[in-house]
Amino acid sequence: MFTKNFTQVTQAKNKIAIVGGKAASLVTMTQNNIPVPNGFVIDTTAFEHFLAYNQLTQKIETLTRSASNKNSSPMAPVAKQIHGLIMHATVPQKMQQEIFTQFELLHTQRVSVRSSATAEDSSQSAWAGQLESFLNIPRADVITQVKKCWASLFTIRALTYRLQKNVSKQPIAIAVIVQKMIPSAASGIAFSMHPTTNAQTIMIEAGLGLGEALVSGRISPDTYTVTKKQPLRISGKNISTQQKALHCLAKGKTVWKTINKKHQKKQKIEDTDILSIAQLVIQLEKLFSCAVDVEWAKQSGKIYILQCRPITTTEQPATSRSYTWSNANTAEVLPGTNPPLVSSTMLSIVDPVLRAIFHIPKKIPMLREIKGHLYFNMSVIEESFTKIVKTKDFSVTKFIGGTDTNPNANVLKRITPRGICNMALFSMSMLLRSLYAHRLLKKEVCLVKKQTARFHTQIASATQLHELLNIQQNILVYINKNFRLAILGLLYPLSYYFLFTTLCKKWCKDDKSNLAHALLADGKTKLQFIQAFHDLWNISRAIKRSKTLASRFLQSKTTAEAENALSAFPQTHKLYTLFLKKYGYRTVKELDFSLPRWQEDPSFILSMLKTYLQSSPKRYAPTNKARYLRKQQRVALRFLEQSMPRWKLVILKKILPVAKQAQYEREFAKAEFVRLLVPLREVFLRIGTVLHKKHILHNPHDIFFCTNAEIQALNLQTISSADFSKIISARKNEYKTNTRLRLPAVITDQELHDNNFSTTTEKIKQELKGIAVSHGIAQGAARVIRSVTEIHLVKPGEILVTDHTDPGWTPVFVTIAGLVTNTGGLLSHAAIVAREYGLPAVVNVSGATEQIHTGQIIRVDSNTGIVNIINKIKTKTGLSQNKN
Repeated sequence: MFTKNFTQVTQAKNKIAIVGGKAASLVTMTQNNIPVPNGFVIDTTAFEHFLAYNQLTQKIETLTRSASNKNSSPMAPVAKQIHGLIMHATVPQKMQQEIFTQFELLHTQRVSVRSSATAEDSSQSAWAGQLESFLNIPRADVITQVKKCWASLFTIRALTYRLQKNVSKQPIAIAVIVQKMIPSAASGIAFSMHPTTNAQTIMIEAGLGLGEALVSGRISPDTYTVTKKQPLRISGKNISTQQKALHCLAKGKTVWKTINKKHQKKQKIEDTDILSIAQLVIQLEKLFSCAVDVEWAKQSGKIYILQCRPITTTEQPATSRSYTWSNANTAEVLPGTNPPLVSSTMLSIVDPVLRAIFHIPKKIPMLREIKGHLYFNMSVIEESFTKIVKTKDFSVTKFIGGTDTNPNANVLKRITPRGICNMALFSMSMLLRSLYAHRLLKKEVCLVKKQTARFHTQIASATQLHELLNIQQNILVYINKNFRLAILGLLYPLSYYFLFTTLCKKWCKDDKSNLAHALLADGKTKLQFIQAFHDLWNISRAIKRSKTLASRFLQSKTTAEAENALSAFPQTHKLYTLFLKKYGYRTVKELDFSLPRWQEDPSFILSMLKTYLQSSPKRYAPTNKARYLRKQQRVALRFLEQSMPRWKLVILKKILPVAKQAQYEREFAKAEFVRLLVPLREVFLRIGTVLHKKHILHNPHDIFFCTNAEIQALNLQTISSADFSKIISARKNEYKTNTRLRLPAVITDQELHDNNFSTTTEKIKQELKGIAVSHGIAQGAARVIRSVTEIHLVKPGEILVTDHTDPGWTPVFVTIAGLVTNTGGLLSHAAIVAREYGLPAVVNVSGATEQIHTGQIIRVDSNTGIVNIINKIKTKTGLSQNKN
């Protein structure tokens, strides 16, 4: 017999060898009372008999062996030849009759026909998307579809997948599953473990109609999450709009039908169905003893399981130990929720550099993405320093900021003599490496602009996907080289900055660094983003000189209207275009290269110009601020001359210019790194456009919801277009959910495993503490900004309260009275700009954006690092006072 009903397959030990992995899974579920549509298997002996009957065995083995020694391109003629041999061959009459007999026993008019390979769906190798499936097939077409399933074992995609998974030399046969067709009203997939974060949460996706629409990425499904702990509880819902659904036709085909408008935005299945599916998923995870990926369908109120596979995309930890993860620094450099392509790219850039500095083996995780946010392995870095300084109480947050998990640790008091020696040797080694790298960096950073232009030229001339992928790889290699050079090269000059602030604290009792901040800030325009202040302010003055232009510009409601108003005045328009040419490669949250640059979308700049036009030049003009800062610096220097020994003064004066230069070099290096992200963004969008034209992506910008590895896999055809689209669809929904989350600064592996980490804020306090990074006091109305899209709401004289700032926020600093941020340190962008602009600022204030509300009167004391919430009175003018 060549066919077996699901209930007839009893040889457990060699079940996969007879019916293949997918069918073995269906058989196991059927025999354990899981609701699976009735069906039968055309076993692997049928395929072997078919090949022998048509004298194809030796021919196909010879062709397959030849393909095993070639890359994916020469496989095309081999795959085409094997496909032709199988499709033109005859299925033995006895075998055909047996198949038709089993078909009649299903008591149905239509079936699904699917492949089931003997090396498929093992715990190490899942062939999802490599082999074929056919839906709603009538009796007359079954034999043809069976041959197509056999032929699918030898497509380019499947042959390449065998090579990648090292199964090319293993004997692989194929069985075929024939199952009663379920014309589902709703269908979807479910995961017993979150497929991207590995969290112990059940994730269910659901759409109306047949599941093929969801799996192929043609629709955006609802996403539901369910806690695994009993009793089961729905912990999250993301309802999507679905305009069309795929349905079965009586003639044996499928068709897209428009969904009634009143149902398009509704939840696709009831809560009871969600919990029923979750319960089945838990049963299947226990049955197969591993995390599973399940396809399900609902018909006439009943849930059916169509397929169950092991989840193969989750990474297994290198060890069983638990780590602590922190977003200190990373939350400022790459804040908020980031698309997968941005996160994965930044991980690939930063991870090798940190490993080299701290000597961390590859098997130990160093950085990771958690719900779109980057976290570093605090446990490993602390252990690395612990070995150097020989103390058990080392706390990395003492050095880089963030939430301290060991606040009682006092490194200097507990450090041993041997630890001091080790630290000195480590520091000396790093400084020598940094000195060499610094010389190379100064040369290399000046070449970035020319290299960026070359990349733009290459991208413009590329037309094929493989050409664009080569350019993308070259850009990433260049970025990696320069980033490594920048991190190592800047350690040397920045050591002077830390030395200067340390000596000020020790010799001048400058505990809050107010004196150091006054000396470091002189209001000069050496910093590029400070120069941007001046340039943008000058454009606003040019606009204001013409009442007609100022009136038209302020009344404009769109970017096009504002630019049209400027174009009517050539000299002013020239200033504007020169500004975009000089700074257009920057943007708000500029390391997120999924976001458009100012040269693509200048709406933020135009909004700032409107704000400047309505601001008092006496109070906000950059030249007045610079004059004030120079005066403060002269006062600070006189204080030093009168209060300390001459030899100390000489040392401080020698170090001061180098410490200043360190800030300039750091920001210049970062600006050039950001410049390189422009061609990187451009090439990814071009890749997205190519995939959009091939109907793999709905929109070129969807490319940002996959990873670099997945793009390469798609190019090598080791992942199908349908599976690629499915990944994009799931990631977009996940991204929407993640943007609503407030993640803690520190998360442990155990909390991630249990999906039990707190995203709540602290109790409201009247006094908040942070790090003082400039000097002065500001009091006024708070303006809480949680998204870059809200920046235009900031009014002159308000105190900006936000999660972070980067150079893209710089134009806002002209008109605000003070600044408070959730993240940051002494060398963060917020700190440097605040000092250079004489702006009272306190950074690293935990939960500031949650505890302060827009309109509240707050007092920002940048001398002490304390923010006081005065009252809850909402003001209309945002008036404030700045006391220094």
